[in-house]
Amino acid sequence: MARRFSGQHLRAMRTAAGISRTRLAAAVHRCEHTVYLWERGRVTPSANALAQVADALGCRPDDLFAEEACA
Repeated sequence: MARRFSGQHLRAMRTAAGISRTRLAAAVHRCEHTVYLWERGRVTPSANALAQVADALGCRPDDLFAEEACA
C-alpha cells in the first residue's frame, strides 16, 4: 500500500477543527483558491506547506495522507 496526500482528509480535518478555508489559507500564507485546489486533489501541497497545514490544524502531516492500493 502506498500513501498519498488526500484532499478529502484535509477537508475533513479542517471542518472538524472548525476552521474556514479562508482562515486556513491565511494561517499558511497561501490564497484561499490554493487551499480549495488542495482539497479537491487538483494540486498537492509542498512538504513545507503540508507541515504548515498540519501545524495550523493541530495534526501530524501523516494525518493528511491516505492508503492507496498499488496497481
